Amino acid sequence: MFLIIAAIYFSIVNVAAASLHFIDEVSTVYGGRGFCAPEPAHYLLAVMGGWPAAFAVQRALRRKPRTESFTPLFWLSAAANVAAILGVAAVVS
Repeated sequence: MFLIIAAIYFSIVNVAAASLHFIDEVSTVYGGRGFCAPEPAHYLLAVMGGWPAAFAVQRALRRKPRTESFTPLFWLSAAANVAAILGVAAVVS
C-alpha cells in the first residue's frame, strides 16, 4: 500500500513540476507575458520529488536558467529529495 501511495504522490508532484517549468518557459519565450513562476517554487517542487520531470522539461525545451545560481540550487534540491527518500526507505524497511 505504501508503494501505491508513493507512486501516486510522485506522479502528481512530477506532473506539477513539469507543468510549472513548461508554463514558465513558454511565458518567458513570449516576452514575459502571463505566468512567471518564482525560482523558489521550482526548488520546492524539486525537493518534493518533482526534479526528474523538471529536468526532462528543461532538456526538452533547452531551457537556459535566468540566473547562474539556478542550476546548482536545483541540483541541491534534487539531492535533498534523494536523501529524504533514502531516509524514509531506511525507516520503512
